Amino acid sequence: MSALPEAPHSVLQTTELTNGQSASQAESNHTENVLSSAEEPRNQLLTVIRHGKRLDEVEALWRSTAERPWDPPLWDDGLAAVEAMAQELTRYNFQRLVVSPFQRCIRTAQLLNTVLQLPFSSWQIDPAVCEILNPKLLVGAQLSPPVGNAEDWMWGGRSLQSALEATLGRHASEITTADSKFPPFPETAEEAHARYAMAFEIIADRFPGENILVVSHGEAVGRAVSRIMPQVLVYDVQHCGYATTFRELQTDGCWGMWQLDEAECQGVAWTFK
Repeated sequence: MSALPEAPHSVLQTTELTNGQSASQAESNHTENVLSSAEEPRNQLLTVIRHGKRLDEVEALWRSTAERPWDPPLWDDGLAAVEAMAQELTRYNFQRLVVSPFQRCIRTAQLLNTVLQLPFSSWQIDPAVCEILNPKLLVGAQLSPPVGNAEDWMWGGRSLQSALEATLGRHASEITTADSKFPPFPETAEEAHARYAMAFEIIADRFPGENILVVSHGEAVGRAVSRIMPQVLVYDVQHCGYATTFRELQTDGCWGMWQLDEAECQGVAWTFK
């Protein structure tokens, strides 16, 4: 999450949960309405979560010998933290799982789904929520970045389907892929932020009324917050940190504006600009 700015020395706003509960959770009825209602949904949730801890964050030399240094796997010792987060996420009653094509996100989704138990037919791989395609962010300053379109180098000459099969086995054939393409490479942080904001709208409209969990990257979680509260600067998103947004169905049958449920965010820190 190196693209995020440093923490400023000013008023700090954090939203953290203790033992899986927020101090203001009892006052937040947005999520409760979605979870308990058996009628036609009046709210739609879209929660964006960051993947678990990456191997290259622990083993500094991993990239130097990796075949695809831009796509590190999860760190084995961090898998338990992802599985623990899955228990907390069950209360959201997700019906859809949208996942970045990077393997750390696919593996995170797999671990979360051991608890969430969503059918693989409800999964969708969407390049629109992929990592920022910035050369330095992808491979660091010491290695030469890949050349060309991301579709050509992302899986090292393999296909997305073969990459999914390597992680998910026979279930890979049940997963759909969104029509969206990888963004042009290279990409700036500003371009990625605009891409994330547009992607969240498109994903929600693609699955209207469904509660959606987007497994993506730290910058995407930050953008889930700042697109609704442009007056804040998100400066930290922890591994498996997430932000929950919601919109309500109006009496005219149209969806209202997106709102951020601050009581339903964890591991995300921001300050007012």
